[in-house]
Amino acid sequence: MSRLSGPEQAIVNLIKLLRGAPGGSSVEIIPHDSSFYQLIASDTAIVSSTTVAETTNAAYTKVKEITALRAGTLRVSFELRTAWAGVSAYGKVYINSAAAGTERVNATGTYITYTEDFIIQTGDLVQIYAHSDGVRTAQIRTTELKATKTLEYGVVTLE
Repeated sequence: MSRLSGPEQAIVNLIKLLRGAPGGSSVEIIPHDSSFYQLIASDTAIVSSTTVAETTNAAYTKVKEITALRAGTLRVSFELRTAWAGVSAYGKVYINSAAAGTERVNATGTYITYTEDFIIQTGDLVQIYAHSDGVRTAQIRTTELKATKTLEYGVVTLE
């Protein structure tokens, strides 16, 4: 059996105390500490960057960056296109400057949305890198982090 940390033990003690008080068994405790929440990937946008970022570089170049304020599983989506139909634009998700996602390629003049799920930690930098042929423009438009915040409801107090 693992021991509980200070804040967890304080909550368990409070629950035990409330259960012993008249009407205590019907009291709902909703903690405000962010450590009780986790993120689950979903289609609900929680952070969005809608400006167009572009590059003409032939090598991958960082064009968007969002700092994750909570840990969990995030769905990352971004729109990619080339400004010149027939010339490929490339995009990829990086986490903390390390390639993490699948390389995406679009050779149309129309934005295509690409989506992928990632496990991230608080403070991670979710970045979109892009490149083109070195002459023409690759464009990244709406970039979103998508998730649902859930509350963890249980702590084992006796095994």
